[in-house]
Amino acid sequence: MEDRTLKNVILPHKDLPGTRIALLYETNARVKRGLKHNITDVFYQDVEYIANTYFDNPNYYRIDDRPVMFVYLTRVLHREGTLDMVTSQMRQAAMDNGAHDLYIIGDQVMSSAPSNGRAYEPFDLLDAVTNYDIYGNLRRPSGYAGMNRLNNLAERNRQWREETQRHGDCSFIPAVSPGYNDRGVRYEKNHPALSRKLCETCEEGSLFRTSIQKSLDLTDESNRLMMVNSWNEWHEDTQIEPTISIGQTNQPMNMTCYGNLCSKALTYDAYATLYLDILKEETTIDRGKENEFIWPVITNSPSYTPTTSIPTYSPSRANNTTNSNDGLSI
Repeated sequence: MEDRTLKNVILPHKDLPGTRIALLYETNARVKRGLKHNITDVFYQDVEYIANTYFDNPNYYRIDDRPVMFVYLTRVLHREGTLDMVTSQMRQAAMDNGAHDLYIIGDQVMSSAPSNGRAYEPFDLLDAVTNYDIYGNLRRPSGYAGMNRLNNLAERNRQWREETQRHGDCSFIPAVSPGYNDRGVRYEKNHPALSRKLCETCEEGSLFRTSIQKSLDLTDESNRLMMVNSWNEWHEDTQIEPTISIGQTNQPMNMTCYGNLCSKALTYDAYATLYLDILKEETTIDRGKENEFIWPVITNSPSYTPTTSIPTYSPSRANNTTNSNDGLSI
């Protein structure tokens, strides 16, 4: 269903030009952790389908004429010793099916950067790295992130950027998120919700705004990309999609209280277009007579310009068949 929607509705839509689409590929659905022998040709087959279906579309996002694909949990593949095999299959499949030189952005950044220019395999295997998991990189704060955590994250991100620059062939793409809450889908994990306010008395959207401000100078000068997680993942409360208040007068809404035992609850405003406004305000840099844009990369849905949007490719939804039409999730 999602695959058909992307192919037949979104990519050819008359209002799409100006927005580019790239895919985020979910590797965790295709290989069991700790089992190297599970790496067969499944990644080749998946990218073969993706290349033949999407890469030649004029609305597909490219960097230096190379089709871009974000790859989820490359850090896990690296830890398990399978990143080389996976990226090799992906690149070969893209080359064999249209002579595409695949540009891979890896979900690699977590915790401290490799230090002092030492050899680090992902920098050789990936074209760029990003800190996709903001909640994890903030070390799972309870309630409010606070300025200290944001400062620490910005410093670690700066170290990652310096290491990629030292390497020379790999870029760093900073990621930001408006908040996080997985209690609706992983209640048993008892993860505390992360408020969209930087502190209890801070304004709605202050976490998002401050995160963008601290990431602006970490964008690569050649592509000026920043990743926003996400457009409409309501189930994890990372959405920036506009909201309206129905049946109430913009009173705060409880979006974090699930299960029989309601604990660690937070409330949120019916924020309308606030997060799109913040994104536009903070990514437009006054350069005198002209404005320079940081180009936000927004996961999930192509509805804000200028952006690059990233639907998620999850082959498990296709019952482990490569050419199924159920492999894409927006």
